[in-house]
Amino acid sequence: MLRKYVPVVGLQGVKYLASAIAKLEKKEKKYAKLFLGNIVRMQEEIGTGGAGFRFMYASFLQEASELFDNDEVLKEASTMMLQVGDEWREFALMIAKSIKSKKDIDYKAISQKLIEISDNEAKVYEKLLTFKG
Repeated sequence: MLRKYVPVVGLQGVKYLASAIAKLEKKEKKYAKLFLGNIVRMQEEIGTGGAGFRFMYASFLQEASELFDNDEVLKEASTMMLQVGDEWREFALMIAKSIKSKKDIDYKAISQKLIEISDNEAKVYEKLLTFKG
């Protein structure tokens, strides 16, 4: 998730998506709503690209912390990943409310939320790199 092999993979891909969302301001409103709606569908309904995966991974890290008797890295990473999962849910809700509202969509706020999520998730993976099994 931290490596930058291609710009559309891992956390770099999340930031790429954030950039694409910010650019939706210049697009037709109908297109922008469909684009955002598809993000939520892909993230929460079709795949586990959002909160669902993060919650499963946090559970795995919690179990691993018990097996390795390691609260310092694994348990803390589990807690951090749970928070990131909550942020992904907030992101999905933010989009859902935006596309259903008759008010203008704040693309910059949605984009910024995604960048924030990416930064927080990077902290989890950086924490995991400190684990010495």
